[in-house]
Amino acid sequence: MNIGSSMNLNQITIPSLDLTKSVPFYEKLGLKLIVEALPHYARFVCPDGNSTFSIHKTETLPSGDGIYVYFECENLDEEVARIKEHGVIFDLEPADQSWLWREARLKDPDGNQLILFYGGENRLNPPWRINKMDQDLENRQQSDEQQIDNIVAQFFDLFTNTDGSIPQIHQIKEIFLPNGLLINNTGDEPEVFDLEGFVRPRQAILTNGTLTDFKEWETSCQTTIHGNIAHRASSYEKSGIMNGKAYTGKGKKLMQFVRVKNRWFLSSVLWSDEG
Repeated sequence: MNIGSSMNLNQITIPSLDLTKSVPFYEKLGLKLIVEALPHYARFVCPDGNSTFSIHKTETLPSGDGIYVYFECENLDEEVARIKEHGVIFDLEPADQSWLWREARLKDPDGNQLILFYGGENRLNPPWRINKMDQDLENRQQSDEQQIDNIVAQFFDLFTNTDGSIPQIHQIKEIFLPNGLLINNTGDEPEVFDLEGFVRPRQAILTNGTLTDFKEWETSCQTTIHGNIAHRASSYEKSGIMNGKAYTGKGKKLMQFVRVKNRWFLSSVLWSDEG
């Protein structure tokens, strides 16, 4: 029996410290309450389709980046305007993203990250989708170096928070090997990070107002590919506002890549700021 062929995701449960606050919040979003077992549990059905969404009471909330929940809205801008009429505050107004979705972002009373988005055809069929049946054809159409160029562009874009955008640092796991390393050799001693150790402090300063209007970009590069491994030497520049003061910088990055089943991943990034 092929279990995978009959599997469907149509229910998700998130934690809450106080359902008396979270239930009215989700009703304002437009979800319909169908099970009410306060103070411990509540379940909603989404306005479109038959997916359900529930909340359960917990004594503590997850640490780190927390939970991200996406709700697709065909008329995103109109839906955001309707929700705002109920006094709900958004962290990000509807904006087009580089991954071809339009997104608005907010948090629920427990700090869970909620993304209202419209992906359209690009949700299931983005230009970079990998399909097993035509994977060989796709690989012929896109050279190894082009794939690496795309990964590097995604890496630099993870930290951007210009114009009030929310950085997507948590997506680093999509382009990195799980046990990848990031090494900062700017100071006297190198700082070595795993993915979690790298993401956590940068997520904080890029979202708590410490570092705003930040962007970093590649100014020159040289990529060398040897079979299933690759190396890229990059020069980069960056700018932003740190603690209310504008600053700029530049430096060098060395990136290592490995190819796994015809897909490239970062395995390590080393960098050193200049000046």
